[in-house]
Amino acid sequence: MKAGSQITLDFSYVAGLLSMETSTSEAAPGSDLIPHFTLAFAESPAFIRAISDDTGAVPSQDYDKALNVTLDTGSQTYFMPSEKFRGGFRFVTITAFRSVTISNVVCELGYSPSQEDPRDWEGHFWTEDDDLLVRVWYAGVFTAQTNIAPPYTSRWLPQVEDGWAYNATLGVEGPMLLDGAKRDRAVWSGDLGIAGTTAFIGLGSIGLESVYYALETMFYYQNETDGMLPYSGPTTNSWLHGSKSDVYHAWVLVACFNYAIFTGNETWVDLHWQNLTRGVEYIVSRLDNDVGLAEQVYTNDWARYGGGGYNSAFNALNYHVLFSFASLAADTSTERYAKTPTKKHGPPFITVSTYH
Repeated sequence: MKAGSQITLDFSYVAGLLSMETSTSEAAPGSDLIPHFTLAFAESPAFIRAISDDTGAVPSQDYDKALNVTLDTGSQTYFMPSEKFRGGFRFVTITAFRSVTISNVVCELGYSPSQEDPRDWEGHFWTEDDDLLVRVWYAGVFTAQTNIAPPYTSRWLPQVEDGWAYNATLGVEGPMLLDGAKRDRAVWSGDLGIAGTTAFIGLGSIGLESVYYALETMFYYQNETDGMLPYSGPTTNSWLHGSKSDVYHAWVLVACFNYAIFTGNETWVDLHWQNLTRGVEYIVSRLDNDVGLAEQVYTNDWARYGGGGYNSAFNALNYHVLFSFASLAADTSTERYAKTPTKKHGPPFITVSTYH
């Protein structure tokens, strides 16, 4: 490639770190800030350009820019620095600023690290009536797969400007199911009740492993005083600001119940029974016996606004949690903890007995 030339490579969809063979006879003096070439990443062809599409949540934000690569003279293998891990991309644009030869560009896949073969899915779906539905099912599982991250590849906070750094620790050690492969590489507890099921159905044991480490992180940071479970993992601004969510607390418990049912692992249930019951007791403590419902105090949720108060969606979720854990307790060696939820006559609709 000559100075000023540019090429874009299509990797279909990947995540991880690039390596490539390089050769140049043109030196870059230490005081010269002009690199030999740059690497820019994009998920969509609409954003193929000399700088990367951004990994942040703000559409107008362009912190990421491009990765500058400066070489020694001669032939060498270039490896992207580990902190420049890229969470999700399809296109890589190489822009040359000096004369350089580049070949054998390879991406070391960085998602679902426990899978020896990323094509080895334990779940399958097919119907002869609807090809689109089949494609949607597999796209959903692939999305979950790309969201399973190595433990030391979360976004560093505060966010780097210019550039990016994915070298923060997600939580306890192990692959974890995240909110997103690129934009939001963190554990968000509200996602686990739904995305965890997707990961299990599509990927089997690999999916469950990612849920396990995410839940262990939630338990590690559970509030010692009131039993509330985290709104998010430790590598988010919400965490740093001390944000809480009553809805996400309940969703963690849904994910815990699902994990227990999917694995049948009573040892895990026994080990964390105190965590689980304290989480349930947090819900019960919020019930207003005069109203029969819980008031949503910490209203953080996904992109939905206007929560709070005695809203039906929040209470339906709590109702599901309480019935699920009463059932779980009755079906395990912890049956002495189970009590049957009961209807309350007159408005409002339900109350649930206390766990002891």
